[in-house]
Amino acid sequence: MEPFRGHNEITSGSPSLFSPFVAKSMKVGGKAGFPFGSTCYNESHDMIIACPGNSTIQFSDATTFEPQKGKKVLVLRGSVVQMTFQPETDTHILGCAPGFIYKYHVSRNELKLLKRCERPVLSITFLNSTFYAFLLVESREICVAGLDSDGDNVVKLDLKCRASCSLCHLSKRNLLFSCLSNGDVRIYRTNKLPHLKVMCSASTGKWITALQWVKVNGKEYIVTASIDRFVRIWHLTKGRMRLIKAMHNEDIPYSLGYLENEKMIAVGYNSNYIKFLRLPSMKLEKTVPLSGGGVHHLFLMKEKDSIGVLSKNENLVEFIKLHPERN
Repeated sequence: MEPFRGHNEITSGSPSLFSPFVAKSMKVGGKAGFPFGSTCYNESHDMIIACPGNSTIQFSDATTFEPQKGKKVLVLRGSVVQMTFQPETDTHILGCAPGFIYKYHVSRNELKLLKRCERPVLSITFLNSTFYAFLLVESREICVAGLDSDGDNVVKLDLKCRASCSLCHLSKRNLLFSCLSNGDVRIYRTNKLPHLKVMCSASTGKWITALQWVKVNGKEYIVTASIDRFVRIWHLTKGRMRLIKAMHNEDIPYSLGYLENEKMIAVGYNSNYIKFLRLPSMKLEKTVPLSGGGVHHLFLMKEKDSIGVLSKNENLVEFIKLHPERN
């Protein structure tokens, strides 16, 4: 079962200078690669945090790509499926395949086991600086827990239907998107945590692999990637989703990243390339070939004017520079 990839957003430069290319690559320790796993860029510490499939957390300097000074490799009780970051508290939460949930405080270099669940973690996201939500495999509940609460203190929302396969939180709007296994999307309000209130639902037709909120020319949209090889853009208004356009591809899209100033969406597929699509028209602007065997996940590096790409079959991270003239 493929883990869901939540939304990424980057602010970069003028569209007229946009010419992405693979600038660098970095090998991550271990032979398991990223069949699961997650990686992110921590801007405040200028550091890449990588969690490959060998149940470790590895830290690299985002400029030199050498191991981060003062940071040792941390060992977990299972491979990370997804991680989420809360900048106010400088804290990451990591959901692991065997059902473990960890909290990692970056500045203090502290790793703490928060929870041992009865099933593997499928998706996890911060809701604010105090609460986070998570899903378990084959569960029909959304779980909400406090960051510093007792391990058994969890509020569960019964979906009363098919299991949810992914979560994505839009902090700017206090909205939580839950993508169900039948392709439906439910939208919840998160302004009265730990309780969630259903706003509405929409049917996308197929299993969603990634979801991304974007705002173009003052209008809000949701971009979804699905197992049926379509990337779709939906107009989000008054909490409702209306389909605008769908773009088909020969490969399955697995990850999305929003380039705000370029008004583009970066799409990573289960093959060795990334496509950049213009919003909201979904016109293809650029295709960048990669060395790895399929994109598992991509992450954005705003200050570096770059995108990091995780290979599905190799322990390789490639870095795409968006503007050649920028250092």
